[in-house]
Amino acid sequence: MVMRSRAHGDAGAAAVEFALVVPILLLLVFAILDYGILFSNSLSLRDGARGAARMAVVQTAASGTCATKPSYVAQVACTADQRINPMSGTAYSMVSYSSWAQGSNLTVCSAVQTRAPVALVPYPSGGWITARTDMAIEITTAALDSTTSYSDPLPSGQSWSWCS
Repeated sequence: MVMRSRAHGDAGAAAVEFALVVPILLLLVFAILDYGILFSNSLSLRDGARGAARMAVVQTAASGTCATKPSYVAQVACTADQRINPMSGTAYSMVSYSSWAQGSNLTVCSAVQTRAPVALVPYPSGGWITARTDMAIEITTAALDSTTSYSDPLPSGQSWSWCS
């Protein structure tokens, strides 16, 4: 008789424990998901900026829609934006150089504002992640136009000041 009352009294304990643990577990899982997207965008951003800079310093021609841009630096910025391809948010890029001569630096700066799909936890810097790549110009055979810098317009309240 004693055994029967104990077993019968524990019948709902697992359901109560589950109800107490699930919200914390879900919060943790969605936080991991949110930050995973942020870190994925960060890696994609750095790789895209570096790839576009490398393409530029060896003067590899832009392809697709980027080839129609009016200047070489605009083509490089377009290539960076396409290579970044964030999981969420929009990529913005800025490209500049002082003179197109072997050994001179080319700078590619890129930024993405990542938006969390669940938004349970706050992102650092409002979700803005940035990358700057400086590379020495290697090939100077092709004649370039006179445009030495180009930047995608950023949303209001943002600037490229961190890139200079």
